[in-house]
Amino acid sequence: NYLQDERRVVETRIADLERETGQLDSWRDQLTQQPDREQSLVLRLAEVQQLARDAEARRAALRRRQEEVTRLESAARVAEAAAQSAAERLRDTHVQLEEARAAVRICDETRAGYTAHLAAQEQLAQANQRARERDTLLRQRAAVAQQLEGVQRDRQHARTQLDSAREAEQRIVSLVPALQRQAELEHAREQARRAVQRLEEGQRQRDRIEQEIAHLDAGIAEGERLVAQIESLRPLADLLEERRTRVSLLQDVRAHRAERERRLKAIAVDLEKTTQNRDKAAKAAAKAHDNVQKLLASQSIAEQTPAREAEHAEAQRVVQDLEARQKHNQLSREQSGAGQCPFLREPCLNIRQRGENSLTTYFDRLIEEDEAALVPSRARLAEAAAALEHARTVRQYLDRLPEYQEQQREKTERLAEIDEQLAQLTGERDEITSWLAGAPTQDDLVTAQTLFKESDDADKRLREIAPRQAELERSRERRETLSQEMQAVQAQLRELAPASETVETIEADLQMLGDPRAESASLQHIARERPQHEKNLAAHEAAAARLQAQCAALDDELRPFATLDDELHTLHETIDRTREAHNRHLQYQQAAQRLPEHERAAREAQHAAESTSQERDRATAAHEAARATFDPAEFQRVNQQVDELGAERGRATEELRHTQEQSAQLQREIARVEALLDDLRAAGDERDSLKATEEMLQQFRETIKEAGPNIMKALLRQISIEANRIFGEIMGDRSAQLSWEADYEIILRRDGKERTFAQLSGGEQMSAALAVRLALLRSLTRLDIAFFDEPTQNMDDERRGNLADQIRRVRGFDQLIVISHDDTFEQGLDSVIHLEKRNGETMLVEADALVSA
Repeated sequence: NYLQDERRVVETRIADLERETGQLDSWRDQLTQQPDREQSLVLRLAEVQQLARDAEARRAALRRRQEEVTRLESAARVAEAAAQSAAERLRDTHVQLEEARAAVRICDETRAGYTAHLAAQEQLAQANQRARERDTLLRQRAAVAQQLEGVQRDRQHARTQLDSAREAEQRIVSLVPALQRQAELEHAREQARRAVQRLEEGQRQRDRIEQEIAHLDAGIAEGERLVAQIESLRPLADLLEERRTRVSLLQDVRAHRAERERRLKAIAVDLEKTTQNRDKAAKAAAKAHDNVQKLLASQSIAEQTPAREAEHAEAQRVVQDLEARQKHNQLSREQSGAGQCPFLREPCLNIRQRGENSLTTYFDRLIEEDEAALVPSRARLAEAAAALEHARTVRQYLDRLPEYQEQQREKTERLAEIDEQLAQLTGERDEITSWLAGAPTQDDLVTAQTLFKESDDADKRLREIAPRQAELERSRERRETLSQEMQAVQAQLRELAPASETVETIEADLQMLGDPRAESASLQHIARERPQHEKNLAAHEAAAARLQAQCAALDDELRPFATLDDELHTLHETIDRTREAHNRHLQYQQAAQRLPEHERAAREAQHAAESTSQERDRATAAHEAARATFDPAEFQRVNQQVDELGAERGRATEELRHTQEQSAQLQREIARVEALLDDLRAAGDERDSLKATEEMLQQFRETIKEAGPNIMKALLRQISIEANRIFGEIMGDRSAQLSWEADYEIILRRDGKERTFAQLSGGEQMSAALAVRLALLRSLTRLDIAFFDEPTQNMDDERRGNLADQIRRVRGFDQLIVISHDDTFEQGLDSVIHLEKRNGETMLVEADALVSA
């Protein structure tokens, strides 16, 4: 579900990126068409400019002298502006020089603190490394101490158990005489009882012995035939494990075959996608390379930006001056009234001396001259503006050269990564193809399963040999007994007359003696564990000594770090104390390093100021000389064509500038969207990776599902073997075989006969259930505590004792709790709690009270 959610998020992001990059092709088409349009505008502008030059050539003779004066005036102003600019630059360089000198002084003052700060930082890094080493040792010391505490608890527990075993041995020795007496009496009682039984059954036995012997002979012959028949299957059963392993191996191969076939299909799809991605990446890398080369080729245009700015500023200043003068003449013409002198209200004599009829005519001529001068000046301003805009645009793109170079590097690296992916996918495809060609087929698995079934059936039949052989042995023994009884029955009848009285006497003696054998057996279980307790105690003592030695060694390793915290505190104080000097030194270090550069710039600025001042003086002198020799020519006509061509050229220039801006905007949008293509490809790769992970996870789930029955069968077999062993110990009879079947039914086999759980007696059911549960506890659980509630119900004394011994031997639990109404478990337990109901209330009975009672 998590992978599916992640894939949906990625698919949403892919849809967004695809919508945002959807117009990339149309933008590229527009950008492809832009050069043709720009070329058309350039040709149109060139044509207009040629027409304008031809028109201006027609009036060049009339305005050449005027243009010379204007040129010299402009040159004088440019020289003046250059001189002022040089003077300002000289002042700026002096300010920067003083700032650099001040920075040098500050760096000299803070150098000691700066050096101390760096040294303290280096020492602090070393001290922090030592602190990490110390912390590691402290964690190791704490872990060893914790282990030592646990070992000491285990040692005390082992010592307590050892003392209990020794006490049990002493008690067993004291019970030896009573045991001997009990054995003698029980033996005598058994003999007396058998005598009574033989006395009562003697005559009946004599009549049926012959018939029973004949029946036993027939059964023995049939049993020997079946055992021989089953024994012939042993070679086939011996191959069971080998064939089981073969089937498991072929099943694993089948799972791997399916997985690798799916992987081979996925690789084919990945190869196709990766090849497509490789073609796209190669095109993207080539395009990025072309972009970088174009930018590098246009570097000279960007470097002309300052010159273009100066030309534009000069052209703009000339136009502004002409427009201001024209506006002044227009204002003077308006103030001249009817052409009279504004003061005398009569024709102006100075104007007449210059050949003009009136002030109106005079100012009209000046306005016309200004308008004629404005036309080429505005054209030059438009040309300078277009050139400046182009240079600035190129410079903007050139400023992004590192970005384009980084894109080129990323595209190249992406192409290399895809090539590596292609090589990996091809190698993996070849490896899987080779493996599939040599892997076993489904027919091999079917054959192996058939052979395994034969060996498994033979193994099941072989399990019947032991009970059948035991039955044969009992039949032979029984036949021998019957033969002996036939010979001795008559003699025994005469000897067994006083047997009943003897039995009563022995029963009375046994009642007085008690049951020392049961007590001794219970104590022997405890005493037999003495060597293990001694071994455990020795192991715990050795472990405790070893851990104590480790603690001491770690303490020795920690001593060199005793003063480390003080060192860290001192270093932090040093860093805090010198931080201000360090920061101040860093703040002014770069400025101080530029002192030689500022000194050199100051010298260059001084030389430039002197040079521009001299140039200004020469330009001013040339302008004054030209004005002295200049005689204004009268313009008789206005070249309307020049004005129209100038306006048209301005429109063409503006349209060309707009077209270039549009091209630049398209290039920026295309570059931005092309960057998004990488995100789109990365998102597509991520989506493919998530799909592959989902498919692999599904393969894992299917593999685990297929292996489930085999795992369950193996677990059931293991638990069944352990349960059969425990059941034999509880029952004290290993001739029966207990098994837990695949359908979770408990089956008990004895003498070739099978009985289900429902057919067992109460004691057998309790023993079987406990055996299976104990086997489950030993095989599967990791719990540290277990409860047994009335486990000895429906059992006789012997089986209760066997069950109690088996429960005491359960290992792997911190605590076992047994709830029972009998005293079978009171021996060999760590603690016993007695509860008694008195007057309807359950009370805790102390041990002293039980003894006194």
